[in-house]
Amino acid sequence: MTLDSMRKNIDDILQRITLSHLQRYETLQTDLGTKSVDSDQGYQRIFNGFYRMQRRTEEWYRYYFSMLQREKHNKSITFRQVLEKIYAQKHRVEPSFSSKLVATIRPEMPVYDKHVRENLSLKVPPQYRPAKDRVKEFIKAYAALEGKVATLIRDPIFTTKLRPAFDKAFPAYVHISDVKKLDFLLWQYRKPKQKA
Repeated sequence: MTLDSMRKNIDDILQRITLSHLQRYETLQTDLGTKSVDSDQGYQRIFNGFYRMQRRTEEWYRYYFSMLQREKHNKSITFRQVLEKIYAQKHRVEPSFSSKLVATIRPEMPVYDKHVRENLSLKVPPQYRPAKDRVKEFIKAYAALEGKVATLIRDPIFTTKLRPAFDKAFPAYVHISDVKKLDFLLWQYRKPKQKA
């Protein structure tokens, strides 16, 4: 069980979460509403570093941040809408970047990335599948992620052990969403190696 293993390793996990990372997250959330994120290079630099959004063209970044600017007050935006729009416009299947855009606008939504996916044992649509099929499968995978995260943040291990440990370690950040706290913990959690 992931949460029980996380509880046993909570000190190591918390040591890997840096104040710098939390500060950058806070800046992204605070500045989203006040800056023109489609033209603010400082915001984009922090976003790209925080979310490790690399190896994309300038045109891609322009498109992505213009969407973030346009949708930043849309509190009903969904992963499906962003994923399908990016696919329709850019012919790319971008589940991780889509989830990061949504989670920036709606902090109660989870981020879909490699570490979270692996720690929660989510299946990935194979690369060889047609792109349209992969879009559909990622929509299902994200729905599964939402369900797992909703269950985990209600679990007594999270509510009585993990969240209090996070809040004690980072008292200036008790206000961030439970989903984001879990995301930080999952992002820094490393599953114990299986014995051969």
